[in-house]
Amino acid sequence: MDVNNAERTLSVLLELLHVLSVRKTWYQLPVLHQICKSCPKDMVSAAGSTSEDDCSFEQRRTCNCWTKECGFCSSIKCAVKQDLFKSKRGITVRSKPNLRTYDTIFLFDVEGKMLGQFQWNLKGIFLAGGCVQCRTPPALRDARIKNGLTAWTLTLTDGLLQIKIGDKHLYEKSLKGECRKIYSKTRRFAFYNMKCETTFSYLPNEMEIGDGMTSDCAGTCPSF
Repeated sequence: MDVNNAERTLSVLLELLHVLSVRKTWYQLPVLHQICKSCPKDMVSAAGSTSEDDCSFEQRRTCNCWTKECGFCSSIKCAVKQDLFKSKRGITVRSKPNLRTYDTIFLFDVEGKMLGQFQWNLKGIFLAGGCVQCRTPPALRDARIKNGLTAWTLTLTDGLLQIKIGDKHLYEKSLKGECRKIYSKTRRFAFYNMKCETTFSYLPNEMEIGDGMTSDCAGTCPSF
């Protein structure tokens, strides 16, 4: 083979390698797109997930604030900072509502002064100060998951207290007068006497979690 033929052969080989390289890149692009699928803002998914259906909000423990370390619910290090009066997402808790015990959330102003508490179970719904005091509606009782954790959401947007499960609003009460005035100051919340299996959805763009609310609730619950 003379020099000219050798150069032509090398040129053809280089061109062929270039074509194969381009084809390989385009072939791989759809696979890379699936692997790099991302979740909507604020949400997370398990490693290796390729679908938005796998996305959810990060879950944190509902650590009991009624401990000596938390000053029996007086320390903001055991509370979550959130402007509940403006938030449209509110607080979503995963628990097992029942007839015997209450799911209880203490509400505070920005400085950590307690404003009151919200409580509910399958019998009744209460907001301290006589602001809410009623029986739990049958629709709300029936919507719970009987053999598992139920995700329920409390909102207090612009003074309208609502409880919903999924996309269904199952209870609401518009706060008036002094009740609205008091709870319009809600800027922090904390959980009371909930079980270790109970969690809440962490919204990083709305919430700041106190240092005392660790993944094992200061050693009182198993770590995530």
